[in-house]
Amino acid sequence: MAPGGPVVLITGCSDGGIGAELCIAFKQLAGADVFATARSMQSMAALKPLGIHTLQLDVTRSADIKAAVATVIQQAGRLDILVNNAGKGMVGPLAEIPLASARHAFDTNVWGLLECCQ
Repeated sequence: MAPGGPVVLITGCSDGGIGAELCIAFKQLAGADVFATARSMQSMAALKPLGIHTLQLDVTRSADIKAAVATVIQQAGRLDILVNNAGKGMVGPLAEIPLASARHAFDTNVWGLLECCQ
C-alpha cells in the first residue's frame, strides 16, 4: 500500500528515457508509489534498486494492460495517476514507410494510449 503519496503507473519506462526520469521524479519529489512499465523487464533494470516497481507491459496487448492494472491495484490498493508515455516514432518520407511499421506505431501511439485510459 502507498498510504502517503500517490500511486502512479507510467508506460514506456526504458532506462535513459523520459518515462524512467518521470518515475524517478514522482518517487523523489512526490513520494509516490511508482509502477514503471515497458515491453522488456531488462530495459528497466536501473529503476528497481530505486524502490520503483517494474512490470512488463506492451500497450498494444489488452491482456498486458489488464494484468498491469490488476497488479497495481493488488499491491497498492488503488491507482491515482496514469502517465501514458509509451510511444513509437518513425522517420522518413511517408511514401517510403512500410505499412506494417505505420500500423504498429498507430497501435502503440493511439489505440494503446486509449486502452490504457479505459
